[in-house]
Amino acid sequence: MAGTPRESAASVIVVGFLLLGSILLAIAWTAVPDDLLAPVYQRLGWLVTLARVWTSPVVYTVLFALIFKALPHATIRWRDVFPGAALTGVLFWLGGYVIGLYLGASIWATVFGAASFVIIALLWAYYSAWIILFGAKFTQIYANEFGQPIRPYRYAVMMMPVAESRRAQPDAESTETLQRSTN
Repeated sequence: MAGTPRESAASVIVVGFLLLGSILLAIAWTAVPDDLLAPVYQRLGWLVTLARVWTSPVVYTVLFALIFKALPHATIRWRDVFPGAALTGVLFWLGGYVIGLYLGASIWATVFGAASFVIIALLWAYYSAWIILFGAKFTQIYANEFGQPIRPYRYAVMMMPVAESRRAQPDAESTETLQRSTN
């Protein structure tokens, strides 16, 4: 999607702001009292409940699909992006829901005050990073196994894990150690 690193960074920043906006919208949607929605519940009760529950995961799925499509410097099909984006969106939503339940029912927030908020925020950042990385890896594996393999752009640099890079280019010390052990 984005051709240059600058365009990729800009698209990720825009999607990040959209994600932040969707989180704030989900908080506002949850904060609406049921008394205000009573007339709507009488007419469309099950539909409003369904919308309240599934709005956030659907929005998260779309935003993560944009990230997984725009961020890598590679050609990837939309149909290969959406399973990983859906998994990431649902896990992201579940994490937010569980943290919300914890904050609502926890006495630690009242005992430790702002310190507990800092720890919860750090846990949320850690969880979010792992979920996004898990979703990206899931998308890569899904595309390679069930879809069309991801093809990097011609100017993209292929990164390999540290263990593979050490095997590919051994340093002089490990080569000498290996030679001594075989003799």
